[in-house]
Amino acid sequence: MSTEAGSDLRRDEFNAGSVIGANKLAVILLFVGMPTTVIAIIWWASFYGKIVREVGGNLGQVFNCLFTSGGGCGFVNALAQFAGVTPYNPSLFWFGVVMLVVGILLKFSLKENQSQQTVASNQNLTEVNKGLQA
Repeated sequence: MSTEAGSDLRRDEFNAGSVIGANKLAVILLFVGMPTTVIAIIWWASFYGKIVREVGGNLGQVFNCLFTSGGGCGFVNALAQFAGVTPYNPSLFWFGVVMLVVGILLKFSLKENQSQQTVASNQNLTEVNKGLQA
């Protein structure tokens, strides 16, 4: 086996190892991001659900409070904090959403990268086989 073919195989092994690590990271991001986002939505619905029931509204009226704490949402949070209640914090929602998006993007990029590496590995193996047969 030539030195060039051997270095190609070692490079492919290194790339495969980094792909496996990136794949694990993508899975972790997805499995942490999904429940974090769901928990944030449940917390938002629970916190604001109590408030809108008291004033005769619906959750649709405070939907923007799911992802922002400005305006009326900030006022309600300040009142809740003053009353000793832990108010909903949209940071948890954004943390979960960012993990989900990064995990999904990483998964898609890995699929594209893996298909390109498979083609390159098949070409390298063909070259190595030709070198061994010669």
